[in-house]
Amino acid sequence: MRGGNEQAYLGNMAIMVGGDLIVAIDGKEIADTTDIASIMEKHQPGDQVSVTFYRGRKKLVARVTLGDTREVNT
Repeated sequence: MRGGNEQAYLGNMAIMVGGDLIVAIDGKEIADTTDIASIMEKHQPGDQVSVTFYRGRKKLVARVTLGDTREVNT
């Protein structure tokens, strides 16, 4: 998965654009980040999920093994 590499603004909020766009996880459609959180809370590190995403105009599906989340102090 590729993250965004260009900064843009949505209203007053800075966002990163140019990366992969996730449209489904395990066949469940993703409309916003709350959908991702809802699906991910049902999984543990080491679980595998199928992620459907767009890279540019190309639709791809990848099997992803979830890692452990850790808080990062900034």
